[in-house]
Amino acid sequence: MLTLRPIAWLLLFAAAAAAPAQNPGPFEALPDLQTPVERAIAYRRAAEFEVWQTTQRFNAFAQAWNAFLAEYAARGAFNVKKAKAALKAWRKIEPSLPH
Repeated sequence: MLTLRPIAWLLLFAAAAAAPAQNPGPFEALPDLQTPVERAIAYRRAAEFEVWQTTQRFNAFAQAWNAFLAEYAARGAFNVKKAKAALKAWRKIEPSLPH
């Protein structure tokens, strides 16, 4: 299975560098965290979660795209359901891409 982890990392860092200030994520540091160590741990966990989530989305797209291509290569016919599944998986990735 194709793992897109390096591409996901690059896209995540590019999106983070290009994106303006966003609303805090669910795992980002809360104001009640007192020490810098607690804040660093919270930010690291938030970043790890975002990387994991992006990797999962890229893998879902790769699986849907490969399923579409395999059927097209085998039958020579365009399967609309598999094409829609690949498009749906791609649309979940699009918001995290840099503009």
